Amino acid sequence: MNQWEYLRLGVGWSTDEKVGVSKISANRKTVFDYDTENQDKKKGEEKNLFNLIEYIDNLGKEGWELVNVFTWGNGWGEVYYFKRSLKN
Repeated sequence: MNQWEYLRLGVGWSTDEKVGVSKISANRKTVFDYDTENQDKKKGEEKNLFNLIEYIDNLGKEGWELVNVFTWGNGWGEVYYFKRSLKN
């Protein structure tokens, strides 16, 4: 019988169209935070360096399988649930 490990990927979207993804956490540990990444930049020089599609693609390459997506906050947040078989 397969045993599984699970990953909860929380995604927060910004209300600013230029920002896109504002925060990402994997099992409640911060992976990306727009404000932290741009704290030393001047107004107008901010960049959103996080590519969510590429990140999820890399999870697939690591054996993670998407099993569910939950949207909250009128679409300003999403939670992705993944699983993968534990290696024996």
